[in-house]
Amino acid sequence: MSMDIWLSNMEKQEWEWQKFRESQSQLGGCESTSEFEHIRNWNELAHWTYIFNQLKSKRQDVCDYPLDSITLRTEKHNGIEFLVVHNPNRKGRPNAVVELGGHKAAECNLCGELNRGYNSKDNMLFNGEEFSDYLVCPNLWPIYRGHVVIINKNPKKDKIHPWDLEEMMRLYREHGYLVWHNKEGSALTIPHEHFQGILLRLFINYLSLKQMDSKSSTIENYPGVNFVFTGQDANKHASDAISRLDENKIYNEIICTDKIYVVPVKKYQGKGGYGGFEFALGYVELGDNEKVTGELIFNGLKNALFQHKEFDYRWAFGK
Repeated sequence: MSMDIWLSNMEKQEWEWQKFRESQSQLGGCESTSEFEHIRNWNELAHWTYIFNQLKSKRQDVCDYPLDSITLRTEKHNGIEFLVVHNPNRKGRPNAVVELGGHKAAECNLCGELNRGYNSKDNMLFNGEEFSDYLVCPNLWPIYRGHVVIINKNPKKDKIHPWDLEEMMRLYREHGYLVWHNKEGSALTIPHEHFQGILLRLFINYLSLKQMDSKSSTIENYPGVNFVFTGQDANKHASDAISRLDENKIYNEIICTDKIYVVPVKKYQGKGGYGGFEFALGYVELGDNEKVTGELIFNGLKNALFQHKEFDYRWAFGK
């Protein structure tokens, strides 16, 4: 079946459209989401689903759980809403952890996806369009529908440039993907340079900001120190702050929408720890009968992050 026919069939399924709209209403800032954005995200989800289903029909390394089994709900605490994704089957995904600093292409899942993209050319979204020097493919064991991996062509790339951040913002503007970057110390599990993205509307992008200076703002009631960069030079100012944090050996997380969020991480987060999805105010339940609360998520973030009295702002902004 061609993609055009498949999309046409999807568009005729009114109940699917209503289901999508209902899920969007849980994803934060629905009142701020235009009809254009709803339709764009629907089309992007259709594109993701088509590629994902094609891969699942051909490969043995794609998740074996039905995506319809994944459910969403919201939890609230301290004036913040969290999106909770209940996906217990994801705990059975293959162990992709490779010793940090010891990247081996033959063992690296992401190198395998790049090679497939170069050869079979059936696993990359957007017809293999590059965002900076990154390629985008479906996550084979997704948190939820629309979960992607954004893979750098150089696995050992170790610096995020302003143009990389601008391209991640473009991925949000043009395709609707909220993007995050797990680094060492913030839940990195594969030491091959990559971002991740998802079509879910996470709540971080709808919280009110307080201006810090001419370059940055902060989310006032967020459970830890955070910096938000907006405007024409957001990518440059964010890149400068990230570089300084890296130089000062401060773990940090990057989240990109139409803004760039930089979150310094106080306590090392390894596999299973808090990373970009959690810092963007999402949470994945992996237990069959798990029922976390907003208070538990908030306190977990607070424990992982710097509080204002603990953080020396020169670590991010210099003198």
